[in-house]
Amino acid sequence: MPHTEYDGSFQKIGGWTNSKEEKKMKRLLIVVSLLCVAVLGCSGANITSNLRQSRLEGGDVQTRCEPCDMRDAGELKKIFQTYDGWQVFYISEFTTGNRVGTSGVICFERIKK
Repeated sequence: MPHTEYDGSFQKIGGWTNSKEEKKMKRLLIVVSLLCVAVLGCSGANITSNLRQSRLEGGDVQTRCEPCDMRDAGELKKIFQTYDGWQVFYISEFTTGNRVGTSGVICFERIKK
């Protein structure tokens, strides 16, 4: 293989040889990134909760709280089946304005058996 002299020029990885094209792509990437953050990450949180006073008397009250995805009906049904016979005394829901995720907590109580 013959030896060749390096002339000082090279092509950047990715094929960009024109600095104007490179600057345009960088600007576009920055704009798209900022747009994604603005749409998905900057929504204010909406927190709603419902707390009622316990109707159970005495000191032998058991409480259990379960985290859940409020959009998943199957998960909610499973939680309510698990705590059949218990009373709900607290529900809290956390969501963002863009509705990307909705999570919550449901708390149950009953007299110890």
